[in-house]
Amino acid sequence: KSKDPVEASGDWAAALAKLEKVARVKMTPQVRYHLALCHENLGRLVEAINGYELATQEAAVQGPKGASVRDAAPGRAAKLRERVAHLHITVKGKVRTSKILLDGKAVSLALVDTDIPVDPGKHVLSVKRGGEVTYSKDFELAEKQTERIDLEIDDPKPQPKPKPTATATTTATAPPPPPPSEMDRLPAYITAGAG
Repeated sequence: KSKDPVEASGDWAAALAKLEKVARVKMTPQVRYHLALCHENLGRLVEAINGYELATQEAAVQGPKGASVRDAAPGRAAKLRERVAHLHITVKGKVRTSKILLDGKAVSLALVDTDIPVDPGKHVLSVKRGGEVTYSKDFELAEKQTERIDLEIDDPKPQPKPKPTATATTTATAPPPPPPSEMDRLPAYITAGAG
């Protein structure tokens, strides 16, 4: 099948923008394959691998129409897996409220102590607690390179909520009204006081 004219021109960013518009109307295995091809040529290897894998699954469901994608996508994904870089994060301490961020996106704690596939290029790893950045590191990865970053995070235990005290309950309760006999005498006391 011949290349899309925009892809043929080598303007992968323009081709991606065009394909994203098409995908919003109708996503097919063929559109997903070409989206992945654009991501690959823009250096977004991880996104491209995910795209090729999804295109392969969707093409299998599509049947004979998806044969070309089903044949081509797995090989492209396999080649990219050989090129992709990896980040290995280890954490010493207890993570309770802090968030680990890679390029501003949260990293699941399930990925700690694993090799996380990352695009080659510049990245920022940071740790945030509340609104405060407690750690930040800029690094650059070449293709196939693995970067290891050890983090020390020791979030304090959350403070237990105070239980309501007996005093607070008593204060909140309105005092009972005075007996009627005192109520009857109230105007007399006021008059006498005024005199």
